[in-house]
Amino acid sequence: MLGDATLVLNLLVRQCRRVVYTPKGVLQTPKGENGDIMFVPVVDKNNNPLMPTKPSRARRWIKSGKATPFWKKGVFCVRLNIEPSDRKTQKIAMGIDPGSKKEAFTVKSERHTYLNIQADAVTWVKDAVKTRREMRKARRFRKTPCRKPRFNRTKGGLSLSTKARWQWKLRICWWFLKIFPITDFVVEDISATTKKGKRRWNLSFSPLEVGKQCRVPCARPLRI
Repeated sequence: MLGDATLVLNLLVRQCRRVVYTPKGVLQTPKGENGDIMFVPVVDKNNNPLMPTKPSRARRWIKSGKATPFWKKGVFCVRLNIEPSDRKTQKIAMGIDPGSKKEAFTVKSERHTYLNIQADAVTWVKDAVKTRREMRKARRFRKTPCRKPRFNRTKGGLSLSTKARWQWKLRICWWFLKIFPITDFVVEDISATTKKGKRRWNLSFSPLEVGKQCRVPCARPLRI
């Protein structure tokens, strides 16, 4: 899962994509807040990701019928209608900056930054589990039909809220893999100060620290 950290240099989380394709064939050049030109993801006929291209080349492909534009979860992409001239790809790294409220993702090669995204972290699972538990207790208090309590639950392990956070990161990685030929994944490491004799503090410092051990098992399906 972990790759070459030197491929992820700058994380511009405020940089956004502004791409509009109209029926008249006008494709606005996507630029970030600092004026850098963003790139357009490219896939072949079988939806296999290729190296991204410049907006000007994407416009020529669409106008000549060599490519078809489409949107992938808010990201403008093009699908080639012909066989690509070259299938060589460069090393592309995806950087993940986990956070308690906001999370940042970037797709970058050694020379270009292809995409930056800032996403909201999953923070609603803890309250949903609490509400479910209270409603279940209320049903049993009213003696309504319900299943019997199960006392064979394994204690410990990863909490549902922390598990949901890392599953959310995994889904975003799968989304990027469908439009970019990513070769490496770089995750910001998180370390917490441990205290001698404070077992509860050391094991449950924060959702980010606890979920760090879940990072590698969750990334095994990516086969990177």
